[in-house]
Parts: sequence; structure tokens; C-alpha cells
Amino acid sequence: MHRILIMTFIALGSVFAQEVVLAPFRQAINDLQLGNEVNDLYTDLELPDTISTYGHYPVTWESSDTLFLGHDGHVNGRLVGENHEVILTASITDVEAPYRTEKKQFAVSIHGYEPYSNYLFAYFPSNDNENIYYALSNDGYNFTAMNNGNRVIAADTVSVKKGLRDPHVLRAPNGWFYMVNTDMKSAEGWASNRGMVLMRSRDLINWEHSTIHFPERYKGKNFANVTRVWAPETFWDETYENKDGTKGRPLVYFSLLTGDGTIAYDKVYFAYANENFTDLESDPIHFFDRGKSTIDMDIVYNPVDKF
Repeated sequence: MHRILIMTFIALGSVFAQEVVLAPFRQAINDLQLGNEVNDLYTDLELPDTISTYGHYPVTWESSDTLFLGHDGHVNGRLVGENHEVILTASITDVEAPYRTEKKQFAVSIHGYEPYSNYLFAYFPSNDNENIYYALSNDGYNFTAMNNGNRVIAADTVSVKKGLRDPHVLRAPNGWFYMVNTDMKSAEGWASNRGMVLMRSRDLINWEHSTIHFPERYKGKNFANVTRVWAPETFWDETYENKDGTKGRPLVYFSLLTGDGTIAYDKVYFAYANENFTDLESDPIHFFDRGKSTIDMDIVYNPVDKF
């Protein structure tokens, strides 16, 4: 009986020692990562041929579809308007035990060619010309004014203050373009505006418009006492559930300051737009501030991050 116990102990010790020897190899496998870029790949991948953090382990790669991605990580092809997924398999060899090879797979989503050819810049030219203008570019650096340099949207036809500033245009997956603007005329002072202008269009030419005048929209609440509502922007929330079962809705965010002390400095708030983009569905909800005046905030969703 004593002999059996001793033999069992020795056997367990051998197993334990073997796991210790294999640990660096397993750690190296775990450490082999390609990064978030594979979730929406724009450029060629740099694929390591060795893992050397915990030793020296050769790596070979194999693509499931070389028409789109080569074994060396080179992007060979793309679809138009949609991504294409390829499985990239890494084979890692333990040089201390050459018979031992582990495989690790990565799903690579190759970004499709976007069916667009130009960049649109919507802007207002100056403090004494608070109307909306367009400029176009094919490289994102050099822009040419459109409409013969004339305004595209006349502020006095759509806004309360007869001035439009800070235009932000969103191309939404539902086929609409959404534009939000600060409803303000700077000649009346930097604390003179009381709301924003919501606009939507199918073609960037013909726009539906609505104004949100906070003193009226939020009468009886502290939001009625705003001294400025600045730089609204939109973000498409694809998780929003609509009444008809579809998903997706513009979330509008902007900075607020009130004259009654309840919002003592500019803070960023948000609210979802209604279905027709003519109003906000709720009271503004505090989103972010840095402990002092916080304005001109941008939210950009990067599919690579997947959150």
C-alpha cells in the first residue's frame, strides 16, 4: 500500500513538471493577437513569423480565401459596399517538441470598397454670414465651393434666430441625411441662442426642417432657462428599437448652459430624436462634462472596436 502511494506521488509530480515545461508555449499562443483592425481591415496585415516573448516559436499562416487575403496578409480583393470575412489560421510550432503544433484562428473582415466618390463639407462662412454652404472634394484636403459659391440653405427660412451655425450632417443607414444646427445669430451675443434646428433630406438638396425652441419646448423646467444650446451633433444608435420592430434612431447631443444656475457651465446633454426628426423625444439627459465648460464634442463609432 505504501508503494502505491509513493508511485502515485511520483506520477503526479511528472505531470506537474510537464505542464510547467509547456506553460511558456501555451502563453505564447495566448499572446498571439492581431488587434482590433481585423474586425474592419483596410490595409495589409503584418503577420509575425515567430513568437519570441516566451521562447522562439515559428508561425505559419493560411488564409481560407486567397482571392481576398493572401497567406502573407496582403489584401488581394474587396467587395463593393460590404465587408467580406476570411478565416486566417496560424500554426505555431514548439521547437522544443517539434511534433507539437497548435493552431489558432482569426476572423478577418475585409473592408469593402465604399460606393462613394467625394467628400462633402457643410459650413457657414463667417459670423456675419450664418447660412449653410457646401464644398466638395475628392481627396478630403482640397475643396471646391458648390452652387457657384452661393448658400445652399438660407438661415432666415428655417431658424428662429435667422442664423445657422455648426452644421453637422449624418448619413444614416435608413437612407436619410440628418443635419443639426445651432439656431443663433452671433451679432446678438454668444449667449443669445435658445435652441437648434433639425433637418433631414433624401438627396442633400431638399430639406425638411423643424426648430426646437427650448423656452417653449421645456416650459416650466430648468431647460427653458437656457442661455445657449451649442453645437448639436447626431449619432446613429443602431440598438434603438422602434415601435415597428426596426432598429436605429438618431441620438442628438449638444451642450447646454442655463441662466438660473441649475447648469452652471456648459455641459453635454443628449436626447433621441422622434421618428420624423422633428423634435426630441424626452428631456435632455446629462452625458458628459470635464468639470468646466465642455462644448463641441464628437462621437465617432469605429466598427473595429465593436463597442
